[in-house]
Amino acid sequence: MSLVWKSKVPKRWEAHWAEMNYQAYCTEMIRVRSRRGLRGVTYHADNLTSYGAGDRNRCWLIVIGPRGGKRSHGLGCYKTMEEAKAACEQHWADGCDLTSTVPEITWACQRAEARAALAAV
Repeated sequence: MSLVWKSKVPKRWEAHWAEMNYQAYCTEMIRVRSRRGLRGVTYHADNLTSYGAGDRNRCWLIVIGPRGGKRSHGLGCYKTMEEAKAACEQHWADGCDLTSTVPEITWACQRAEARAALAAV
């Protein structure tokens, strides 16, 4: 299965982001069965430079658990957006190892939204 990417640039501010040459992409949520139950995985890639990565394209994944908790895992920074997307696709092709994810702090309302999104997939 190949990952399907869609633009994640905010619609309201497209002109502003275009001036900065900002690109952001994400995949649809994918259900993954792990040893601890069903998880929803979304891959992300963007080129926003304010994260300290310099003028690089970074990629990461976010995992949503059955109770709405979020975990993330950085997959690195790359010279081009195509390389960043390819790193995500390679991680998926290699079996989507979720053992190195770290918890993200979330509010109860965010966990409820995450549970709803996982149930909708």
